[in-house]
Amino acid sequence: MCDTSTGLQIFYLLKIAFQILCIVLPIIIIITMTISLFKYVVGSEEKIIMPNIKKIIAALIIFILPSLFGYLFTNFNGNENDFMNCFNIATPEKVKALQEKEKLEAEQEKAKQDKENKEAMEKAAASDEEERQKQKKLAEDWAKKYGSGSCLRFDQYEGDGTVKSQFSTKTLKIVEEHLNDFDYTNYHTIVPDVGEYITSLGGVFADYWDNDEIEVYSASELQKVSEYVFGLMYIYGFDYWNGYHSNGHYCKWGGKCTYNCTDSEHCSVTSSGTADAFYTGSYAYKDHGLSAKNDFDKLISGDNMTVNCNWAVDMVFYKAGIFGENGDWQGGSASPTAMAKKFGVIESMEDYEVGDIVHFFDHTVDRGDYTTWSGWRHVAFVGEVDKEEGIITFYDGGSYFTNTRNFKWTAKIDDSTTKLHGYSGWGVVRVRELAQDC
Repeated sequence: MCDTSTGLQIFYLLKIAFQILCIVLPIIIIITMTISLFKYVVGSEEKIIMPNIKKIIAALIIFILPSLFGYLFTNFNGNENDFMNCFNIATPEKVKALQEKEKLEAEQEKAKQDKENKEAMEKAAASDEEERQKQKKLAEDWAKKYGSGSCLRFDQYEGDGTVKSQFSTKTLKIVEEHLNDFDYTNYHTIVPDVGEYITSLGGVFADYWDNDEIEVYSASELQKVSEYVFGLMYIYGFDYWNGYHSNGHYCKWGGKCTYNCTDSEHCSVTSSGTADAFYTGSYAYKDHGLSAKNDFDKLISGDNMTVNCNWAVDMVFYKAGIFGENGDWQGGSASPTAMAKKFGVIESMEDYEVGDIVHFFDHTVDRGDYTTWSGWRHVAFVGEVDKEEGIITFYDGGSYFTNTRNFKWTAKIDDSTTKLHGYSGWGVVRVRELAQDC
């Protein structure tokens, strides 16, 4: 105990208490015995023998207290000399010396711990950089293999006006041709075999249907997967639904949103969808719950044609092999801080690239510090970047998509902007480095 300042302080306090006891109690005993003798001399009948004997015994006990403490300490610690040594050396100077020694040792331990933490962080950073370089190499290999000119063009065919989203020429013509193939009342009659129907569409639909081996490492390939997912949602005419919760609402394809629609199965909404909607009229279809976001082919083969913002991002990124068991991220897009903690953040709009995921919050946040990212409300991803025009095009599967029938919206590349898509708070994460071949 006397090797620590705290232990020695205890001995020092015991030493002071014992010294006080050794001075005060004998004085008290002498005074009380004197009073008793005086009363006896003046003729008092008070008994003085037994009380004074007790006082004398008490005085003797005080004097043997150090030996008693030593005996007790020996029973617990096995060494009486340790106790007596601590008792004897307990001084303010010794206590202060131990405190200074402990302070120095604590500073040395902290410096050692800081060094170990720094080395661990550098090792982790090196590991992360190694992984990023690996992804970059895969992207570069992809670019070398396929070369330039493989990216989609969105300015060669404007369409006939029936489709509000701008797809590449071939995809747009397919979507226009098949807008009104069916609705929910005759879907299974007209489409008895979903795979046969989708492959018959041609283009990206035939290329990607039932293809579980997709591993996207380029911007152009992600755009093609996006056209596959958003193109089929457009042909079908998906409604929006984000589930049963306090912010739950249901929106019609080409219509408007109804909030607090809490009926467990169907409920009428205040708006009807457009003629090309899967669920025609003012009808909210929620019997089968939310759709299979991690398997778009399974989703499109089912019965519930609804989408929401993070479901749409997940549909694309799982199909692209970026999310999922063999992807870089095993979760979904509704985990902004977890994603940012793992992959880091892209703070400047100048650095946004195709494939970056943008999370929106209900208040202003520090885009460079994911620990401020709270109040998550929405998610989309970067689909196109035009550095010459200074424009970023975001792909969005939320109610904006279902209401306007347009999954694209744009923003200027401007780091001084205070709002993006109506939100004052947003943060960007890059899960995989993609070759920016577009």
